[in-house]
Amino acid sequence: MGDKKRTSEIRNLIFELNCVGINCFRSLEQFYSYKKRGDGKSGLDEVLDELLYLAENCFMRLYILREKTLQLINLILEIDLDEGDVNFKLIKNNKKVKKIGLSKMLDRFHRGKLGKAISFRTKATHRKGKIVFIDKRPIVLPETTKEITLESWKEEISGILSGAMKEYSSLKNKIYKKLGVKKIIDEWDREYGEEIKEYGGGRDA
Repeated sequence: MGDKKRTSEIRNLIFELNCVGINCFRSLEQFYSYKKRGDGKSGLDEVLDELLYLAENCFMRLYILREKTLQLINLILEIDLDEGDVNFKLIKNNKKVKKIGLSKMLDRFHRGKLGKAISFRTKATHRKGKIVFIDKRPIVLPETTKEITLESWKEEISGILSGAMKEYSSLKNKIYKKLGVKKIIDEWDREYGEEIKEYGGGRDA
């Protein structure tokens, strides 16, 4: 892969990671603040379906954040795996990744609330999990088998997702530091800043 193409793909991935992260925070905020409509017409099924949709969006995006982070490491460290061949095990065990101290750091994707959230996505996708009764309605979720209320379930999932996002944000900053992402972004700003000035734009315009 040529340098220009690699640089372009790295920039695109950084941009995509930022977008996915922002959308994940938005879905979490919508999930946490979701309230049943005041018209009295929205029943439990409708409310639960909407909450499940928002929660699944968060779980899926956390999984995507992990996968795109692996792709970014592959490009910046020039591991040169084909995009379809990049996976957690190959990246974690790569010599270049171990050399800069990233290998153990990546284990955090499989631990704590972040690991639990990503695991939820995998179990839900493959329809594995136990039956949970939410206000007596049985649904399949990778969660406990106790009977719970909608509000208590919502509170539990909110805690897992918000904790996962905090862990991801912290981990992302550490990974970016190891990869020198700030330098890439600064070079990008300088390059496009000059282009904007040429066309009469810029931050002070």
